[in-house]
Order: sequence, then C-alpha cells, then structure tokens
Amino acid sequence: MTEKEVDGEWRHQMLDDFGRWLEYFAGRDAHEPTPAPENPDLHDLFAQFVALRQEIRLQNREQSKSVRDLSRTTERFDQAAQRFDAAITAMKRQMRDHVATEKERIFEAENDCLNSFLDLRESLTRGRDAAKAMAERPISIWAKPQRISDIVEGYEITIRRFDNVLLQFNVTRIDAVGQDFDARRMRAVELQRSKKYGDGTVVQELRPGYERGDYVLRTAEVVVNRP
Repeated sequence: MTEKEVDGEWRHQMLDDFGRWLEYFAGRDAHEPTPAPENPDLHDLFAQFVALRQEIRLQNREQSKSVRDLSRTTERFDQAAQRFDAAITAMKRQMRDHVATEKERIFEAENDCLNSFLDLRESLTRGRDAAKAMAERPISIWAKPQRISDIVEGYEITIRRFDNVLLQFNVTRIDAVGQDFDARRMRAVELQRSKKYGDGTVVQELRPGYERGDYVLRTAEVVVNRP
C-alpha cells in the first residue's frame, strides 16, 4: 500500500468516526439532566488521608534512616581519609629520614676514602719535595740531573691527578698562612713570638688542611704568632 492510499484510508476512518459522534448527540434530549456526582464517602476520604499520612511518615522515616546512614558513611570515610593521610605523612617522613640517613652514611664513607687520598697525596708531596731538594744540590759525577727532573715531573703529574679527583668531590685546601687562626679549621701545634705579624696570625703551615664545602675533612696544623 502506497503512502497516498494510507493517507486516504486514514481520512475516511476519521470522517466515519465523526459522523457516528454526531448521530449519537443528535439522538439525545437536549434538556436531559446530567447525572450529578455521587456524594463522597467521608469515611473513605478520612481513611485515604490516614493512609497517605502513614505513607508520608514511612517515607520520612526511611529518608531519616538514609540520612543517618549517609552521615555515618561520610564520617567513616572521613576517618579513613584521615588515617590514610596520617599514614602517607608518616611514610613520607620515614622516607625523608631514610634518604637523609643514607646520604649521611654515603657522605661519611666518601670522607673516609677521601682522607686516604689525602694521606697518599701528602706522601707524594713529600717525595716530590725530596726530589726537588736533591735536584738543587751540587751536581756530582754520579748524579744524573735529567733523571731527577723526570722524577719530579712524575710526582707533579700524579699530584695534579689527585687534585682533580678531590675537586670532583668539592674538596679544597684550607688557606691558612697569613690568615687569622680559625680553631674550627686549624690546629695550633707551635707558637712563634714575632713583632712582624699580628697576634693570632698563622705564620707557617706544617700540615695542610682540607675541607669539603662547610665540612672540615682535615684540620690544618699551623704555627701561630703570639707577640
């Protein structure tokens, strides 16, 4: 069936229904009274109001229970969130303490190793100074100046390598001579009385000192003037 045929059939049905409706009202008496509605039963009406009020009470009771349950759930959730936050804070504090402890242990281990480097460097320095002193002596028929110079140069190269390693760990030598005595970084092993220097001035360094940033690896052993 095409769309046009469907539309025609729908209109024909509508006209038939309208005609039957007109025939129905044409056969009725125009003055026929409309039946009055029945009087309401007050007992049924009151019973319906009571049932409705009971239903409202039940709904309010269920709603109050739901609100209480929701409040308890929210309170438990808040408590769990507080415990979780406290656990996270404690874990972070433990991690910071652990990291700080590990850094301190690593720093101490590095300092022990660096002190061994300093001992070896001082030994090399003494050997270089001894070779230089030998090179400055009067040449004898048995001495070989070139060989002594090669030894001094070898010492110098090795000492520079040690200094480069120390610089990588931020280790620097304490500048002592000519400075005021600093009890934190220096140790006075001798006193000298001279008017040429001020009171408390370091006039000689017997053993070099080293520091790593603000941390003193080794105090310098110095001679202090006390005029």
